[in-house]
Amino acid sequence: NLDRIQIIKGWAKHGQSFEKIYNVAWSGGRLPDFKTGRLPPVGNTVNVAEATYSNTIGTDKLSAVWRDPEFDPTLRAFYYVRVLEIPTPRWSAFDAKKLGITAPDPSTVQERAWTSPIWYTPTDGDLAKGRDKALTVTGLENDKAKALSTEELKQLLVGKTVRIKSLVTGAEYDAAYGEDGMRTLSEFAAWGASHGQGAAKNPYVIKDGKLSSGLEDGSQFSSRLYKHQGRYLAAKDDEAGFVNYEFSPR
Repeated sequence: NLDRIQIIKGWAKHGQSFEKIYNVAWSGGRLPDFKTGRLPPVGNTVNVAEATYSNTIGTDKLSAVWRDPEFDPTLRAFYYVRVLEIPTPRWSAFDAKKLGITAPDPSTVQERAWTSPIWYTPTDGDLAKGRDKALTVTGLENDKAKALSTEELKQLLVGKTVRIKSLVTGAEYDAAYGEDGMRTLSEFAAWGASHGQGAAKNPYVIKDGKLSSGLEDGSQFSSRLYKHQGRYLAAKDDEAGFVNYEFSPR
């Protein structure tokens, strides 16, 4: 039986790539969580020791009509449909049953099927509208914005905490740049205070007019900061010349 139908959307904006999962139809009368939007699990009838399951949850058919609630005609995007079954025994559970041993985790799996993608390409006019709204390094330099030197970066950051805002997503973070060369990054909560949950600590280096640092996933990047009309704006070297961040000293 089927658990749910999902639509996966991917898109690029100002040099950054994004992906989002939409649950569009599901079985069992479940309701998404009011705060997170997450759909509760369908349940699990698997008997791991016997490598069996009961087809008594889920449904044999799902259908829906869906419209992208966040469609932006200026952005390239792709969409594909993914269908999940209810949990069934994983192959390792069948092997464990035959061998008379305890099945290792994970012992269940939700098989899935997916479609070929649908690609959306904006018209030249819509693409131009999207570019017009973006801040770029070229645009800042044409507007006589000043790139901060190594010493100016150190004066702005070392031993201090700044608020970093993504100009693409609106997400905000507090970044503490310690004198020991370590940066502590904490998400800024919607209610107006930073919180320790998910705080990450990584090394940073300021050299040759660039701020270099990394993320928990091991990725490394460098940023150049510009002072423009009283604002400190940053461009990462892996985002195609777009200026996607604002640094606000605290």
